[in-house]
Amino acid sequence: MKNLRLPDGQKIAYLHKKGKSPCIVLIHGLGANSTIWEQEFNFFAEKGCEVLSFDLRGHGRSNCNKSFGFNTFSQDLNHILEKLEIKKSILVGHSMGGLIALDFYQKFKGKVMSIILINSSYAVNMKTVKLSFPMKFFGINAINIVSRTRKKKPKYRNFQKFKKHSDLALLCGAYPSSSSLKFRIKLIFDMIKLDFSSILRKINVTVLIIDGKNDEIFRAGIGKQISEAIPNSKFHLISGGHLIILKNPMNINHLIDSFLSEIN
Repeated sequence: MKNLRLPDGQKIAYLHKKGKSPCIVLIHGLGANSTIWEQEFNFFAEKGCEVLSFDLRGHGRSNCNKSFGFNTFSQDLNHILEKLEIKKSILVGHSMGGLIALDFYQKFKGKVMSIILINSSYAVNMKTVKLSFPMKFFGINAINIVSRTRKKKPKYRNFQKFKKHSDLALLCGAYPSSSSLKFRIKLIFDMIKLDFSSILRKINVTVLIIDGKNDEIFRAGIGKQISEAIPNSKFHLISGGHLIILKNPMNINHLIDSFLSEIN
């Protein structure tokens, strides 16, 4: 991976393969990093597409030594695109990455040709999140902290090596320390304040929504609601849980490839 410096001095780790424009920008979710997109990145790079994958600040190999909020992610992505001279992009966001894609579109819509949302939402609240998830999230993390197992975990996790783990165990245990857990909880409280429902009908680019039938985080039907609200969108419900980009990459790649063939 390569690194670039943001205006505030923070380091962002990224992978960039030049190719046919527009650039496919892969945005991971909370607690993950760019390795979760490895199979999608390689698939489209081999097809000659321009592809960008990066670790969000505070994730993976990207640092975060200064105060920030959810809104910082879109600003970071804009700086990355400018630095790499990427004029037009197709934003592919998984989970929190989808919320970042919507936020980025709202702020920099001239740079977005299309949006792909995978197991994501327009908001993070009681209407969109399964009631069982908060209890499982805090329960698993409490056990990790009390048992001190987190101290033994590596600072950087290659998600491709953990495909057999349950989605919740993998996501909840993704950070190696209690300080990182605090970082993640802050982001969750930031996201609770978000609501992009008002912009969905105003989106004037083509959108693809993909949901896993057994998503452990978002309620069933959220993706369908988003698709019905966006004028030019397509919706697919496929087998799998929240981490379908990791555990069902062939299906994801096929759906995205077919979608891109239709809009190009």
